[in-house]
Amino acid sequence: SWESTNQADVGLDASFFKDRLSLNFDVYRRVSNRLLFNNPLSATTGFISFIDNVGKVENKGFELTLNGTPVRTKDFSWDLSFNITHNVNKILTLPNHNDIPVPGTAFRLSEGYDIQTYYVREWAGVDPANGDPLWWVDGTHTQKTNNYNSAQRQLLGSADPKYYGGLTSTLTYKGVEVA
Repeated sequence: SWESTNQADVGLDASFFKDRLSLNFDVYRRVSNRLLFNNPLSATTGFISFIDNVGKVENKGFELTLNGTPVRTKDFSWDLSFNITHNVNKILTLPNHNDIPVPGTAFRLSEGYDIQTYYVREWAGVDPANGDPLWWVDGTHTQKTNNYNSAQRQLLGSADPKYYGGLTSTLTYKGVEVA
């Protein structure tokens, strides 16, 4: 069936100093239901996956944009724009509350975690005695091993950035613009 989304947004737009400074701020929460996903199958079936509606995901965060014109004359203007976004996503439900590996990646879908959560062995440093790489055996952080295959995979951190944004500077002289 089709995916569906419920969304709530609240925003503020303001400008000051005869539009030489403007602000746009939005806060949002979006819940997507019946998400389409390539659900893995055993390759012995002749197929590696099938498309299925697998769960519910929440995205929430804010977006902030500031625009300014520090210099404006008859023939010249300098415009600046800055934006920043913070988005947090979380898987709310999966079929039968089971984790789903994402084929060909280091990710695993798991309820309560980000969509881009790594499912890997946790690095524990280097053995000072011989220089071997070390991994934590499990999530308790009580025992280390230099055998990569002896370490259990764990859900560790997200590939999604906490914040992202940009800064743009545009110079205009007699109709010629350089950004």
